[in-house]
Amino acid sequence: MMVKTTTTATPKLSNVDFRYLSAWIQGVEVREAWTRYQSHRGPADARRIRTTTRLLLDLLTGVARRHGLPEAMVLRRDPARVASETSAPPALSASPEKAHVSAGATLDEAVPRLATSAPTPASVRLAVPTLDDLRDSLEDPDFYSEAELIELWQSRYGHAATVGRDAVAQDAGTTEGGRAAKPAPDESAAAPRRAARGATPAARAQARRARLVERQLALLRRLEHLAAAAPLPEDPIEAWLFSSATAARLRAVGLLRLGELLFFIRQHGYRWYRKVPRIGEEGAKRLMAWLQQHEASLGAVAATSLAPRRQLHATLTQPAPIMGVVPLERLVLPVTRSGAEGKNRAPARDCAIEAANDYQAIRAWLNLYAPAVDVVTGEARGSAHTWRAYRKEAERLLLWALFERHKALSDLDALDLAEYRRFLFAPGPAFVGSRSVPRWSEHWRPFEGPLAPRSRLVAESICQALFAWLVQVGYLKHNPWVQLRGGRKAQPLQELRSLSDHQWALVADWLEALPARAANRRLQFMFRLAFVTGMREAELAAARVGWLHQDVDAGGELVWNLHVIGKGQKEREVPLPARFVQELTQHLAAKGLAASGAERGANLGELREFAPELPLLSALDDAMKPMDAKRVYELMKKAFVDCADNLERTDADAAARIRRASPHWLRHTHGRMWVEGGGDRGMLRDRLGHASIATTGIYDRSDVRRQRREVERMFG
Repeated sequence: MMVKTTTTATPKLSNVDFRYLSAWIQGVEVREAWTRYQSHRGPADARRIRTTTRLLLDLLTGVARRHGLPEAMVLRRDPARVASETSAPPALSASPEKAHVSAGATLDEAVPRLATSAPTPASVRLAVPTLDDLRDSLEDPDFYSEAELIELWQSRYGHAATVGRDAVAQDAGTTEGGRAAKPAPDESAAAPRRAARGATPAARAQARRARLVERQLALLRRLEHLAAAAPLPEDPIEAWLFSSATAARLRAVGLLRLGELLFFIRQHGYRWYRKVPRIGEEGAKRLMAWLQQHEASLGAVAATSLAPRRQLHATLTQPAPIMGVVPLERLVLPVTRSGAEGKNRAPARDCAIEAANDYQAIRAWLNLYAPAVDVVTGEARGSAHTWRAYRKEAERLLLWALFERHKALSDLDALDLAEYRRFLFAPGPAFVGSRSVPRWSEHWRPFEGPLAPRSRLVAESICQALFAWLVQVGYLKHNPWVQLRGGRKAQPLQELRSLSDHQWALVADWLEALPARAANRRLQFMFRLAFVTGMREAELAAARVGWLHQDVDAGGELVWNLHVIGKGQKEREVPLPARFVQELTQHLAAKGLAASGAERGANLGELREFAPELPLLSALDDAMKPMDAKRVYELMKKAFVDCADNLERTDADAAARIRRASPHWLRHTHGRMWVEGGGDRGMLRDRLGHASIATTGIYDRSDVRRQRREVERMFG
């Protein structure tokens, strides 16, 4: 039976495929052999194993035929199914033309062809084959010695031959004198006398099995020499995965060749599978194991792709410093552009910081904003979010100065900075890369494309602050940014990036309809938490049970607040509605804490006392392992896109808006609904943690709506 494959690429065989078949022939448990040699094609389920094994045999049969090897079909015989001579004989056929031996039949399944050379008496409808007929009927007669063949004939047809001879004698009558007619000498009558003696039938069957295995392995080695190939980067993925579900999922994200897959894995690191829907961590591990088996032809698999970063040695996650467009922590300054003797450098005696070059000066500035704990007061200071934003812009400017403008940072003048302002509109290809690439990757770049107007203003503002501080501490003589004309222009009216009530209802309904799985329940709670509290992604990821505080409302009822530690370590109280408190309780109780002492469904007070460090959002396999802000963003962003895909046919306008949404849009949706519902803007400022009520004012669209009503009345 030939197994059809739907792949458009010609299937290829590697030495790993031959190792699998060799193990199968030699009797290794098939699931173990699959796990060892074929796991890159999927889990070891019976259907997949059967289909792939048949396909491998089909491919090898074709190779054998193309090279004129007559024993091609020998691979299809299963040595474990070679029967001993004591097996019951198959039913004899009265129709010789119906007797046949299927190509894949084993010995005990073969139906012998019947002798037709001599007529059988009408009273007897049994046909007994001769020894030569039996030999011809066997698929592999070479495995039988003469004695074994006689023994097999006797075990199958000895009784039938005796009955047949008696019937012949009855039809022929008796000889003169009344004696029964003596049957003619027959090859079959002498078979028992020529049977081999000494070995048991089981032992002889075992010997035949051993010869079959030896012959199969010899053929397999010959075919390996003819057909085995080494995977190459330019090979189609489907040629090696045989159009499996894995190959289809890789193709869906644009990965068609093995070289593209390797680049993709190096680019994204161990969690690369998160960029490919429905691959999963286990599927990725199986594929990585296969790639490692073929490193000689495909190239080495990056060590950073084989395990989570926290499990790797520091030397692997911190590549050697080099001179080029690399992250700040890896940068080696060109000696002539280090800034040690920059044109804008102030005299060293006037400098209040210990910085011999531009790199050290930038590091000193960033240290002011780095998150840390005060050793005296024990209070946290600095903001990781602010520090990362400042590092990003300082890094971009320094790399541009060194490798695009070919100047030291302390050599830049107003004309240079005007050119940098233009560069932000369209960064060069050497500076552009994917946003999702980790900083330790060789494919990291400081930009992901041209900056939006608001992003350019932010970048310029941060760079101005850097230069102003360097002048203040005496590292630079003057700030060239102040010499630029048209510095900060009035900001354009901001689009309110929020969902309408209708759009949010569509998202909520889609979330509610998701299958009841742990990952989906976590996603549903994640959206509810963001929508009800208006927290930022970083705050959602940082939230702990210990943030919950009990309070008493005006009516004396016990209520709950969330004590949020937000941007810049600023603290604020976020009251929680009663309905959400119930959802929160159920979510926390479902984390499997009962085994540790807290009863399932316990109230928040007990849970808070029991596990104050328990994250509100955690990993599925470890309730105490918090999610990071990046992962929260990825999951919620993907959910918005999936929801939009689902709505594309029924509500294209809503789908387009939802597709653009990000987790921060829920924060704006929260603020918009608060203001439109008549909530106090001052309270909203405190609830969202805004420094100024002017920021909160973006949610108030009442003037615009009144103006629209008047326009419609007068001009509509």
